[in-house]
This record gives sequence, C-alpha cells and structure tokens, in this order.
Amino acid sequence: MLSHLPPELVYQVALHLPLTGDVLALSLTNSRFHEALSTPALFKARLALHGWDVTAWHDGQPFKRWMRIDHAYSKTAQLFEEAAVEAHVLFFSSSIPLDIVWGRVSRARLHAHIDPSPDSRPVIDGETTLNWLRKLSDVLPMFITHHRGGNISRITQPRHHNALWAYNGVVADLCTITTSTSPDRVPVLPSEYDRFERVCFSLIALLMQSDANTVLSIFDSLRVDVGYPSLAFHQAFWRTENNQPADPDPASGSDVATTAVRGELLRRPIAERHFASFFIQSAMFIRLHLDAARARLALLAPSLPFIDPASCYDEPFELGVPPSPRPWLRDGLAGTPLAELSTTTGHPWAGYYIVMYETGRDPPMFLELRAAEALPDVEREPERMYFRGEGHDGVGSFTVQGACNTRTGTVDAIKAYTTHEWVWRGVITPFGLVGVWGRSGWSGGWWWIWPREWSPASGT
Repeated sequence: MLSHLPPELVYQVALHLPLTGDVLALSLTNSRFHEALSTPALFKARLALHGWDVTAWHDGQPFKRWMRIDHAYSKTAQLFEEAAVEAHVLFFSSSIPLDIVWGRVSRARLHAHIDPSPDSRPVIDGETTLNWLRKLSDVLPMFITHHRGGNISRITQPRHHNALWAYNGVVADLCTITTSTSPDRVPVLPSEYDRFERVCFSLIALLMQSDANTVLSIFDSLRVDVGYPSLAFHQAFWRTENNQPADPDPASGSDVATTAVRGELLRRPIAERHFASFFIQSAMFIRLHLDAARARLALLAPSLPFIDPASCYDEPFELGVPPSPRPWLRDGLAGTPLAELSTTTGHPWAGYYIVMYETGRDPPMFLELRAAEALPDVEREPERMYFRGEGHDGVGSFTVQGACNTRTGTVDAIKAYTTHEWVWRGVITPFGLVGVWGRSGWSGGWWWIWPREWSPASGT
C-alpha cells in the first residue's frame, strides 16, 4: 500500500525520517520513490526543519551533496547525544593505563578504575572510544569547516561538556601513544592516522569557533591540566627518518618496495607532528582563555575566521583521500595563512610560547613575517616556501628565518636573539604555525603563532 502513495506524501514521509540512511533506504524501495526523493530540495528542507543553518552551502549543490550534508550534520549531533548519555563518559584516576582507556580490557577492569574525585581525568567509555572517534572523523570535519554560529552551539550545550572535555583528553592520548614504546600503551596503527588526524583537527577548529564562555564553562576546572607539555610531543617533532633502510642495491630489484617503506616511515613522523600540533593548539587555546578570565592579556586567543566556501575550502574536508590527507596543503599552502605572505610587505603575526613544566606564561610574541628567498648558502628546494621576520617578546628583539615544506607542511626555523637562538620545529595548519622549541633531548617548550588580525582586541 505504501508503494502507491503519491510523490508528495512520500516526500513528506522522507522529510520527517530521523536519519539520512532511512531516506536513502526509502528511495531504493522502487523507481517512483527514487525519483520523488532524488532532489536537493528534500535534504535542504530536512536540514531547515531540524534548525540547521546551511547558508554556507549554495543552492547549486547536487542532491547527493545535500544528502551528505544532511548526513554530516545529523550524524554529528547524534554522536554527541550518544556521548552525553548517562555513564557513557566515565572519569578515571589520572594514573589509569592507556590500554584500559583504549578498550583492550574487560568492562569489569575498566569500571574498577572509575574515580569521581575532583582530580580525575575523563575519557569516553574505553570499550567504545575507537568506534565513536572513527564515526566522528567521518562527519565532524565537514560540519566544522562549513559552520554557522548556531550550528556550533548545538554540540557545545552543557549536556555535551563532559564529552567535549573527554574529547580533548582523548586527543592528548592520541598524541602520546603514537610515540610511545611502553607496553601498557596501545599504539595507533598507521592505517588509522588519517582518521585520527581528522579528529585532532576538528577539536581545535571546534574550540576556535566556540565563544569564550563556552570554552571556560567546559575547561575552567581544577581537574583540567593543560600547563605541562609532555616530552612525547617533543619526540613527535624531533623524530627524523634516521630509521629508514639504506639505499637499495640496484641489482636487487627492490627499489619499488624500499621506496614504499621509506614513504611509510616518512609519513608516520609527519602524522605524529600533526597529531601533536593540534593538541598543542587546543591546550594553549584553553590556557589562554583560562588566563583571560583571571587577568588582562596583551594578546587574546585567536578566533578562526569563517572559512569562505568560495575559497579552496569550497569542497568539504575529505581527509584521507590520496595523495594528500590534508586539504590545507592542497594547491601548495593555499589553505594556510602562509599563503598571504608577501615578499615586500610584512604581515603582522603574534602568538605565545610556553616553557616545559612551568605553569607561568611569558608575554606574547609580536612579529612581522614576509615570504623570502632561500639563504645564500642554502640550495633552494622546489617544495619549500621560505619566510623571514622580525619581532619582539618578553626576552627582547629577535629574528625568524625558516622554511615550510609545501607537500608535508613541516616547518624548520631559527628564532635568533642578539645573544642566543632557538631551533623551532613545527608544522603549518589552518590555524597558524605551531610546534616545539629547544634542542633534541632538551625540555624546551611549545610555541604557536597566527595572523594578528585573528585575535580580538585585548581585554579581560
């Protein structure tokens, strides 16, 4: 009997179905239903009916794109609602082994570590963490990069605060366990790097598009510790390709295989840099908001400018699609603020650095960056964009000279004062340059710089 419904009624039924998959299943019932439901208007109307702002998307999108948008928005909301269910987010003692966090144990052992005390750390239920993050990685990047303010607030409601808090903690764990050789820490497999890089990317994008009150209400707690970088993050940035195999014997015929192995070894430390960079940005972003709530800052945390769909982000983020899993490196550095640098005019940048294991925060850095040629004694490489700049901070005046690999996004630079200098290692992200400073094996600290106009006027 349902098969004889007029197309108008089929449309109305599909409009009120809870999930995009339900609409797809209905459209496959017969050719009449398929014809009635294969229209962009249906999915745009479904989004409007549920209160989503979709003005970031133009009307010319084909119906399959609108179907994917509908899926991304509704699935994101569903996943955060799922994480908000009572007892889904659990609180554990800070000494819990990460093999428990990552669900490699029985539920009984997992729950034995639950600790509701004020200094506990939140994680998403260890038995479901990986699946939850995998599902989130499929939809959250599209949701985040084509946002409107009202949409972001849908997943930052108070009922979701524990999930967001746990989300930040899980990103920290991801950054740590990729570099760990400890037997009680479960490594992330390289096949999962692209997925979890999406998760790390999405967290900082979400934070930078949330209002200050939301960030403070989630993280302004004695149970949150974002002031002490781990040496694991330095290891992530300082790792090189020293473990790559030696050049193959031309007579062995193993060039192709060895090249593939080298490519994998190269991708792993780069992926670890990006994992760590997003956590460093999220940790510093939270720290700046907490500081701003207590004292007047010379430089407030940045707000990510709205990503214009007419830019290189016109297509949704589809991380993990070869050859580049990082859309901000598509077309060179077009998706990053480095693309704005000129060889003739300085562009104002600013940021902060943090010293390892110190709770204080030094005054901000203010600098002007320019695109530059390679140093006279350095052979220019085709996949590197060179930059230089001058600035000042709490220590004094300094210069910066560095380069960014346009394929991998890795950054190497020297920050030089008149009396000494520091090595910077980092990566370029859509949120600025970020990394660690110091020397290999030395504690050093974190740094993050971004275009000055991204920060609102100073205030409390």
